[in-house]
Amino acid sequence: MLIVGCDIGSETHYIRAIDIRGRELWKNAFSFENNKGGFQKARDWAVRLAAENDKKQIVLGLEPTGHYWFCLAAWMVAQGISVVQVTWMINVVICDNETPSLNTLNQYCDTYNAEHQINLNLTLFDNGEDLINNYCFCFNIIFLDILIPGMDGITVAKKIRELDSRVVIIFLTSTLKYSLMGYSVGAANYIMKPISYKKFQMELDKAISYCNEMEQQFIIIKNATGIYKIYVNDISFIETCNHRTLIHTKKKNITCFHNMKKLEKDLQDFGFIRCHSSYIVNIGYIESVEKLLITLISSEQIPISQQKRKYVMKTLAVYLGWN
Repeated sequence: MLIVGCDIGSETHYIRAIDIRGRELWKNAFSFENNKGGFQKARDWAVRLAAENDKKQIVLGLEPTGHYWFCLAAWMVAQGISVVQVTWMINVVICDNETPSLNTLNQYCDTYNAEHQINLNLTLFDNGEDLINNYCFCFNIIFLDILIPGMDGITVAKKIRELDSRVVIIFLTSTLKYSLMGYSVGAANYIMKPISYKKFQMELDKAISYCNEMEQQFIIIKNATGIYKIYVNDISFIETCNHRTLIHTKKKNITCFHNMKKLEKDLQDFGFIRCHSSYIVNIGYIESVEKLLITLISSEQIPISQQKRKYVMKTLAVYLGWN
């Protein structure tokens, strides 16, 4: 494994490479610009270094600093590079066009950090379009003004839900008129303006508690329509369809350009089993197995190939304690 550590800057990033023993594989830090061209140079450098040192996997580790790392992390993930945060933190977004409101919530976050000794990483947006265009799957909590000009808060939330089903959305509003609409996009709650610190603290407490409970593994999928964050527990099964792979989740099915071999490798540690050349199944969704047929709790049926039956039954016995 090639481990690449990145020092994040506003315009220029610096990376160094080590192996799992901590041996540095390049004498000097490699610098690159915070843009697509720079990201490509960094990837090419890491890939070349991995090949020269016979490393099969590249992991990019970085400490989240402001918002300057978002684009780098998203781009690397889309290129198949694993990205991990060196220090875990809660990534909070505030999207509001009113400067006084932004300043107030910014101060509230500082106060919350000091009182709770928790690591809140804050990102500010003054319009919904910028939030959508710069959306990062690392976001945990979003405070979103409903009446923001341009793309209104409800529309922004709908677009976010198309990409990310679990991020916590809390609406900010000066009127109750639109508050009920927030629940249609899975908003956790709403806060009336002017915002008191007591109310802000209460909602942030609940949101962080939810994030801690729901923290789990996910995969990033890219297709012709965009990039999607999919929690592995939401996947029931995957199948090949028209020379593509189709990922079946609780909410919708998502077409993927990754082949079955890569998806099998990505999901092998999370309770998934390759039961057929064309199918991968989440063991947690299996209701029964009869001969060469798996029945899911949704009543959908998945075939087992004859050559994989022994492997499937052995794996299920280990996971489920079947006799």
